[in-house]
Amino acid sequence: MDGAGGHTISVLAFRNVDATSCVLSGYPVRVTLSEPGRRTITATNGSFFPVRSSRAMEPGGVTALGLETDSVCAARPDGGPRGPIYHRIRVALPDGAIGLVAPVGRAMDVGCGVHLTKFTTWR
Repeated sequence: MDGAGGHTISVLAFRNVDATSCVLSGYPVRVTLSEPGRRTITATNGSFFPVRSSRAMEPGGVTALGLETDSVCAARPDGGPRGPIYHRIRVALPDGAIGLVAPVGRAMDVGCGVHLTKFTTWR
């Protein structure tokens, strides 16, 4: 999704696969993005996009985490060119980590960094 002034957000959905309810709230322990042969990028807490507060996830319920990237920043004051593009995302939680590889066309442009929303009930 796009926002004002070149902000783009990718939403990661976390589904509760347990038989009891649980809560993901605040920010994850750490989110890193990596690409072979490049330095690892650590996302920063705080985003342009407002979010709703999270609530308990019933079994099968979903909570979301937004990863925001921008096209204009001090490193790219004119908004271009794009890149570097990263495909690997790792979300560290208090009791473990989840790793994923973004599908083609959904990778993250990290030229202006990556910023996080809090866990949220995204709609």
